[in-house]
Amino acid sequence: MKRPILIYCGVIALSTFVCAQENLLPVAQSAGQMTVDAMKAPLTKLEKLLLAKGDVIIKEFIKLGGVSDSSGTAVFSAMTVSGRNQNDVIIKGIRVEVFRGYSTSSTGFLDLEEIDKVIASVDYMIKLAAEWKSIYNKPYTEVQYISAGEVKLGFYQELAKQQCFISCGNILSTSNSMKIEALPKIKEVLEKGKATLEK
Repeated sequence: MKRPILIYCGVIALSTFVCAQENLLPVAQSAGQMTVDAMKAPLTKLEKLLLAKGDVIIKEFIKLGGVSDSSGTAVFSAMTVSGRNQNDVIIKGIRVEVFRGYSTSSTGFLDLEEIDKVIASVDYMIKLAAEWKSIYNKPYTEVQYISAGEVKLGFYQELAKQQCFISCGNILSTSNSMKIEALPKIKEVLEKGKATLEK
């Protein structure tokens, strides 16, 4: 008589476990879908128009230049985007492409309205790096600016070593470290882009 009782208890336990897993599955799927939707959501005006469906999208690019080091390259382009059914709305900004080696790259966008803020932030970093340059025992310190479109610019200092970095993307980002001298070059390219877009 003991064996049937054990089998019966085992069936109850298994059924309870399966039901619990089935109840958890929709929650996990919902959380996963929210994560995917968040990653797909456009972060800038440029991205929103670029991802518009059911319309003819016109994109124009003007190369501004870039910065490079042994780890990779960052390339900047001024761009304008318009849609046939968008009531003559033209969105302007800068596309940033970060390449690491020959196989890895990612892209981020800066809306025209944010470029002044990015330039001012890079300028502040340049001055800060100059102030810290004579400090030879500085603990690891990182300074960064993250744009609405997940373009990250900054630098870090450890002891006397200073390195600039730039990356695009959030989850699947591509990042490059460069010499600190890249910061003034990045500022110059951004200023060129702003002047080009405002003509």
